[in-house]
Amino acid sequence: AMPGWAGIFTDEKLADIMTYLHASWGNTAGAVKPEEVAAARAKFASHLAAPYREADLLKMAPNDSDPSDKKP
Repeated sequence: AMPGWAGIFTDEKLADIMTYLHASWGNTAGAVKPEEVAAARAKFASHLAAPYREADLLKMAPNDSDPSDKKP
């Protein structure tokens, strides 16, 4: 399993990393805001102690994107 990064990066740093990754893959959306990272951390906080399993992920987004994602 991949180690967790929850305590390693601040919301600001993660937002910077995510913005860079989006841009490097050609995504033209705006910059990721630290507030968005904080909201995602809160939303998925229950999984800090245990990793997601395939069944968990399929419940969230069965063959589609997460419905809570923002659309441009």
